[in-house]
Formats: sequence, structure tokens, C-alpha cells
Amino acid sequence: MKSFSVVCPVYNEEEMIPYTAPSIYNLKPNEVIFVLDRCTDRSQEIIEGINKVYGKTILRLLHVREKSDYRFHTAFLRRKAYEMASNDIILNTAIDIKLDPRIAEYLGYLDQETKLIKFGFYDYPFNVQSFMRQIYSTFTSWKSNSGLYLFNKKAWMETENQEEVKVLESSEDTHLIKSIESKYKSRYFNTKSLHLRPTETEERDRIRGVAYRKVLKASPMRAFLTSMVMLRPQLFVAYMQSASNISKGEERECPERAASL
Repeated sequence: MKSFSVVCPVYNEEEMIPYTAPSIYNLKPNEVIFVLDRCTDRSQEIIEGINKVYGKTILRLLHVREKSDYRFHTAFLRRKAYEMASNDIILNTAIDIKLDPRIAEYLGYLDQETKLIKFGFYDYPFNVQSFMRQIYSTFTSWKSNSGLYLFNKKAWMETENQEEVKVLESSEDTHLIKSIESKYKSRYFNTKSLHLRPTETEERDRIRGVAYRKVLKASPMRAFLTSMVMLRPQLFVAYMQSASNISKGEERECPERAASL
């Protein structure tokens, strides 16, 4: 199996780590990078305890003591970890995702042409949006962007504009995905990974709508269909309001400033 690194930011997650960190190690990466973002709890202690059970995996802890000057701090955290990764293949995940062990089987799909693999997951507790996302991704050519993906480090460094990343308000995962896909192929696979902290609110959908317009640069039809299929009407409303602001000249300097999908 190919060598790969896993990157996962952590911010005071002592209660979540015991549920999800073992699933990272079960993929058998040769390196795991936990980004400890201003942690004041027992997160590091718990991570080190779990790592002892998996002696062949290299543990690297990246301590971030202060908030960065990036508008979206998470973008800074992940990219610092990507830079220090010793492998050319990186799995990006979050501490509130319990990973499907089959993810490791997809490493072989990364080749000279394919530099990115996106993974679908289920929300737990289960909700209708999670179910619709799986159907949407399975039966359409439009695959959702999520924070769970494998990518080639060299392709990322070659394609992503770091100055644009610094002014993102969110959607840093979508920005990376779009950057790599601008030159290389990607693939998508549904998995049985579980997102243990799903959020469905009108404000969240508003943020997604802005991201669809500014970062994903989706067409109005795609935004509308996504909004209807996913039962997120506020997504399309926010998308259209964002487009209206641009036409009125109210858009800020950088069109990529947007929020998470």
C-alpha cells in the first residue's frame, strides 16, 4: 500500500478524540499530523495515548498558539500541516468524522492523471440531507465537495493560489478541490464514514449559498437544483442575493471570499 499522511486539526476535542482518532489509525497511514489549535484541554495527552497503541505510525503534533492573520483560520491550520507532511499523498479529515476503513483501498486510484479523490459520508444522527446527498452524488455528475478527501501534495502546491487562500472567509476545502480539478482529474466515492457533529440551520445554508456563488462559481441552475434536492431553500436565496450584490457593485475586493458549502 502507498505511504500517506493524514491531516486533522483539533481544538479542545478531548471528548471527541476517543471516538474518531482510532479510525484514522485503522487506515494504517505511516504519518498522522494533528494540528493542536490553541488547545487548553487534554487533547494532546489523549492523542499520544492512542498513538502508543499504533506503534508503526509516526505522530507529528503541530502546535498553533495564536490565531493566524488568515481570514479563515482553518485554512491556515490545514495548509501548515500540508507543508510539513512527509508524504506526497495526504488525507484531509476532521476530528468529528469517524472514517470508513475502506478509504485506504482507494489510494491506488491516485495516478498521473487523477490527483484528487473526494469521499461522501453520512451524518450521525442521521438526517434527510445526508440521505439526499448520497443519492445526489450517486446519480448525478455533480459531486459534492466535503472536508474528506485524498490529494496529491505536488498537485496542490502547483495549482492553488496561496494569496487567495489568505482572504477566504471559509470554503477552503472547495478552493483546494477546484484548484486541483482545474488541471487534473478527480474521482468521487461514497463511504460509510460518519460525521458525528452535523449542523443544519438557516444560517449555515445561507453561508453555503454564498459559497456556491463566490467559491464554487456554480450556475444558478445548479444552485437551484441543489437547494431543492437538499431541502435547503435558504441556499438559493443567499446565492441570488450574492449575485445581486455583485451586479450592484457591492462585492468586496476578492470574489473568492465566501463561506463553506
